[in-house]
Amino acid sequence: MKLKFVFSVSLSFMLLFSETSVMDIYIGSDKVGWYQMTTEKKDSLIEVTENSKMSITVYGNAMNVSAHSFSLYDSNWSIIKFLSGVESEQLSFFVNGFVKNKKLTVKSDIAQGYTEDVIDIAGKVLLFNVEAATKDFVGKSVYQYNPLTRKLEKITIGSKEADTVKIMGKKIPSDAYNFKSESGEWRVYFNKEGEVIKTVSSEGITMIRTDSAKDVSSPIDILNWFFIYAEGDFKSIGKAKKAVFVIEGARKDSLSNYRQMQKGDTITVSLSPFFVPEKLSQMDTFYLKAGERVKEAAREIKKKANDDSLKLMQNAVSYVYKKLKKGIYSGLKTSEEILKQGYGDCTEHAQLFASIANELGFKCDIVSGIVYSKDGFYYHAWNRILFRGNIYTLDATFNQYDADVSHIQLSEGFPPVKVLFSDISSKVSVRRIE
Repeated sequence: MKLKFVFSVSLSFMLLFSETSVMDIYIGSDKVGWYQMTTEKKDSLIEVTENSKMSITVYGNAMNVSAHSFSLYDSNWSIIKFLSGVESEQLSFFVNGFVKNKKLTVKSDIAQGYTEDVIDIAGKVLLFNVEAATKDFVGKSVYQYNPLTRKLEKITIGSKEADTVKIMGKKIPSDAYNFKSESGEWRVYFNKEGEVIKTVSSEGITMIRTDSAKDVSSPIDILNWFFIYAEGDFKSIGKAKKAVFVIEGARKDSLSNYRQMQKGDTITVSLSPFFVPEKLSQMDTFYLKAGERVKEAAREIKKKANDDSLKLMQNAVSYVYKKLKKGIYSGLKTSEEILKQGYGDCTEHAQLFASIANELGFKCDIVSGIVYSKDGFYYHAWNRILFRGNIYTLDATFNQYDADVSHIQLSEGFPPVKVLFSDISSKVSVRRIE
């Protein structure tokens, strides 16, 4: 789960007492952690403290991700300042901000490099953590600050629907709303007091009200959640020019694209593209911008290509494949930091390759979906390059210049895993029939 905070501008309700709420965090049906928020009024100020902890295992190794934040508001819930941080065995970063003359200044080292943004928030309610929302958000001009793009995104709140939420064995009447922005979607449930008692995100994370914060006693192996059983013959999938699958669990009505053709629940994947798309997905994020390390890598790759553009692509794939050790990484870094770090999973491979390819002059983006590896399918990220009227599919994680036909694309965009989860409604199942 990525870092989220909440702060608001001109929120018109009064807090008359100190209150603490606790929610359990689930991935699918498995509890992975807890979230706690305490709101307290002191004189003419309001303090909000948020803490959360998630615990999982990866390849048998424990991974604990903790988040802490403190926000200070005036009596009308106009933000004065905030401070938030996240830490785990693999990453640590902070974000803080303050408001002056209706301008929000946000400072961060979220990408292991200091950034500062000044944003006009006049007349806007800013929302980062839907679990801390109230019904007062409904009908207001609500925005989300996205730390990945460092931009405000408008949040659309749908109409109210009556529903029932089961909490600790009790059925509680609720009003449900759909919150939707460019980067995510949530189903948010409020009780009669207007408090959030449950949220379900498009990333597959559910949070539900509970009575106390309790650590997870037996953390799940997150890779088991990502694993997809494969049925059919996959012995020669790496050499096949075409494959036909039956796939279930994807949210999109159509998964057809330049090398996939869908009919009902059947998808044909071809090594040769059916057509060439006019453009690729937008990759406008500072995480992909080339620094000196990426530029030096591009220069090194160029020396060995002898002005052969196709060889240049192939060399770039091989460079990333050899340069990065294979390992699970739970954070989000710039391509510069990935290259310095020297290891990562498919998302780091795809991100670094995109940065290098763009520096080499290619139009490159990141796509995500599932891929077959050894004993089944796993969620995965890889790349596409649009060059001189042709489309190339490349996988730096597996060192594949032509990504094999077990690559089934479900989404495109950055960051790949977050975008991917938005297009999956449940656990995907795959069966090869041809």
